[in-house]
Amino acid sequence: MAVMTTLRGLLATTLVALLLDTLSRTTSTNLGLFVAAQAGWEGVGTWSTGNGMVLTGPSLGVPYNNSFIYPNVTGYSFSFTEDGYFEQTQFTWNANATDPHCVEAVLLWQHGTYEVLSNGSITTNPTIFEGDGRIQTQNACAAISSNIYYYNQPALYKTWAVAPWRGKQMLRLGQFDGSLLPRMYLVSSEPSQYMFPTKFITNSSEGTYAIGALN
Repeated sequence: MAVMTTLRGLLATTLVALLLDTLSRTTSTNLGLFVAAQAGWEGVGTWSTGNGMVLTGPSLGVPYNNSFIYPNVTGYSFSFTEDGYFEQTQFTWNANATDPHCVEAVLLWQHGTYEVLSNGSITTNPTIFEGDGRIQTQNACAAISSNIYYYNQPALYKTWAVAPWRGKQMLRLGQFDGSLLPRMYLVSSEPSQYMFPTKFITNSSEGTYAIGALN
């Protein structure tokens, strides 16, 4: 009996120790994510894929007034400000399996606010400027070759990482489904140089903006 009691005591002590260790690790991990998300966010700036031909801001034209200037290459660009605003540009091609000559060009732009959450993920929300965002599709084979629609698409990026890559500073965003966006490289640590004003600007009378003369 004494042996059994001793064994039970040792087992109970071991289980308590394991539970405390697990709790400690979980708390430490959550705290680490919180600190990384709130204090370690390194994404402020303007980022672009490839050689930086696709950018946010006036180089895209005046999308909120239905006027786009198409980049020479496809790509992605994001700008993030210190005070919680973002801007997004995306230019892609959609292939046509039936007729390879009938590819569709898709160019979108939107801006709004973003938040870095305590679990390390990022949300972008254009609702504050709803009515500004635009998406244009062009397809020479379609009955109507060019269409422009309003675009207002919140997004969740489950992961982010900023790191040196081949002599440049790189941002990698992981989407809600775990897939990664292409690598984006830092164009400028002053995002306002590549952004439209952080306010509702559709049908504004402020004219065409020049890079570096915003807000």
